[in-house]
Amino acid sequence: VAAAKGMPIHQLDVSTAFLNGELEEELWMQQPPGYESKDPNQACRLKRSIYGLKQAPRCWYVKLVAALDKLGFKPSQADPALFIKKDENGIIYLLVHVDDIVTTSDDVELIKKVKAAVGEAFKIQDLGEAKVFLGMEISRGENGEVKLTQQRYIEELLQRHQLTPTNL
Repeated sequence: VAAAKGMPIHQLDVSTAFLNGELEEELWMQQPPGYESKDPNQACRLKRSIYGLKQAPRCWYVKLVAALDKLGFKPSQADPALFIKKDENGIIYLLVHVDDIVTTSDDVELIKKVKAAVGEAFKIQDLGEAKVFLGMEISRGENGEVKLTQQRYIEELLQRHQLTPTNL
């Protein structure tokens, strides 16, 4: 849609996304290394999701959906990682992959407002115009077309396996 309509694509990164999730069940864990308690047999009760928990991705998604719902976004029926908001100002799309978000709209001011609103809900890093998403490099042609490549990824693979295009 962004390529067809010549819309700008911006990117956000949510810092420590999984730590935003709230646990629905009671979970306990052993004391982590480096944490010293007077009683080594004490356990720690988790109140929030942490990286490594099986529940962490779902807890984060539930928290994210609730925050985006407050901002007027609804998940697409075709893809639950795509959120859409339509109002009198226009339409804006948010595509989420774990803690990475790309957003597009035909109104740059609307993109700025949404980035600010998401930044109020979560600690984010505004990466500006999208350059790399899910390992794909994103660039714009002179006439506005969007070009996706994986050149850097391919070069890293070749380097890792000590291959060159001539010895494949």
